Amino acid sequence: MRMIVKGLVEEGKSEDEIKAYFVGRYGPVILLEPATSGISLYAWIIPPVALGFAIIVVIVALGVMRRKQKSTGPDQPYNLRAEAISIEEKEKYFPVIDRISNE
Repeated sequence: MRMIVKGLVEEGKSEDEIKAYFVGRYGPVILLEPATSGISLYAWIIPPVALGFAIIVVIVALGVMRRKQKSTGPDQPYNLRAEAISIEEKEKYFPVIDRISNE
């Protein structure tokens, strides 16, 4: 292929003429980049749009996770709610805790 390009350059062909030669012979795939018009334009548009969408999804997900962690506290899993212990329960279990801690 380099020899063909070298031969075409020596004949005085321009860059566009050389590209046209290869596209005519091998098809547009030979250029290794999609055309910037028609349906091939999507090959240029979709990757940056998808990347932007992925970044937004990650930012939103991190924000939701951070808010859940703040609302429950760092020591508790975010799916458990802190329940208030009644006075009767405290009076029932404090003697047991005192007895265990004194052993």
